[in-house]
Amino acid sequence: MAKFKFRLEILLTLAKNREEELKKELALWQKRKHEALESLAKIEDQIIIAGREKVAKKNIQDILVYEFFLEKLRNDKQIKEDEVEYFTIEVDKTIQKLAEAMKERKMLEKLKEKKLAQYQEEQDFIEQKELDEVGTNIFLEGR
Repeated sequence: MAKFKFRLEILLTLAKNREEELKKELALWQKRKHEALESLAKIEDQIIIAGREKVAKKNIQDILVYEFFLEKLRNDKQIKEDEVEYFTIEVDKTIQKLAEAMKERKMLEKLKEKKLAQYQEEQDFIEQKELDEVGTNIFLEGR
């Protein structure tokens, strides 16, 4: 009995590898987004603290220093917000790519299962045919 060989096995392997690569890529984008969100939260905390400290100052020079510092923090906050938005878009893109890769892999796996079932049916038919011939030969020899 010949061994089953799926002709598209290479494509199935490639689809599985692509899916794994996309999972790693997704994890990377999610990590970067999480780090940017943490950094953004720290900047927002610094803005609140610096704003309180600025209000407590009496000297105009100190107030100006805090105002410049607050402006820098606001700029940093905007940059981090832009990063978070960018990472969110990349996460969404990667999720879509991953969904397509999973769909392709599942399609190839279903095709493989169908081909295996078809192969087994053919092998069963051949085996039954051989058994029928053996049975017929035994019957004819017994006459």
